[in-house]
Amino acid sequence: MIALESVNESKVAVVYHTGKVDSAKHLKIGPVPGESTAILPGYGIEYATCGTVRFKVKCENGHEGVRVNSCDRKECPVCSTRWANRRARKAAKRFWWIFENQDNHVSRSAKNARHVSLGIPPSMWGRPYLEVVKWATKALRDSLRSGGGLYVGHAWRFKDARGESVQWKHSDLNPQVVYPIIDSWAVYSPHVHFVIFGWLIPVDEFEAKYGCRYTYHSATPSELEVYFTIRYLLTHTALIEKHHSLIWFGKCSYNRVVLASEYKETVRALCPECHAPMLYETPEGTWAPWHIEITRRHYKFKVIQKYLEKIDPTELHITTPLRV
Repeated sequence: MIALESVNESKVAVVYHTGKVDSAKHLKIGPVPGESTAILPGYGIEYATCGTVRFKVKCENGHEGVRVNSCDRKECPVCSTRWANRRARKAAKRFWWIFENQDNHVSRSAKNARHVSLGIPPSMWGRPYLEVVKWATKALRDSLRSGGGLYVGHAWRFKDARGESVQWKHSDLNPQVVYPIIDSWAVYSPHVHFVIFGWLIPVDEFEAKYGCRYTYHSATPSELEVYFTIRYLLTHTALIEKHHSLIWFGKCSYNRVVLASEYKETVRALCPECHAPMLYETPEGTWAPWHIEITRRHYKFKVIQKYLEKIDPTELHITTPLRV
């Protein structure tokens, strides 16, 4: 982690992050049809306080760290990772609760929760991005039986100078890039990622019907695996103004599952490395137990009215006399 010092009037603020986005990198991102303002997470402008230290922390076993200020915006080059972490954690808890509590034991099989993606046929790339994403999600949703999930749209794939694929974590366009760092470009190639459960029709049958194939990536047999998958997908989704980055469907949609209750709870902060209780440095320079506020959410399935059965007109009896 890099510490950058910047003088602000009479005090010094220490900023912790891996580096801000170079404005020249915007030129390496391909245009998105119908969405001229589409950007990657972390490609906006940070606030002056983003990444500045609030206080120091340490655990009872000696592991040290700092608590920093965050705006929690997806476009911020300093705080976009925190945004992805928080959204993925919330989504993973909701997905896994639905997965474990649904009434269909076939869909509840652990091996049935998985990550798949669907590439848009090149013949459709000239259409507006949101239109082709909607087409892809409808195609997979209609091919999924007794299930549901969420999806995240991606507008680009990352290529090096030779046109070979580059993983997002190694792309120099990633604000949180890890070594080896590869010089790459974001090439327009729309595709949609899904985290789903349920029975999906065979890929050959899907291709015969829609002209493209879905790709099975991995199983997500635990809430933690779901969290890691969603977090990674959110770090390089296409940010579209006034549109959500993550959308639910099927048994996971908002008209099927609602928030039953939500409350705040104060708990002792634990070390992420050794899970020992943590302390924070007070303004007086002493160390005190560090408590944090967390949100507990409980969900419930929404009661859905059955569709009215078709009535035979010959069996319809009118009791109210008609006016002539």
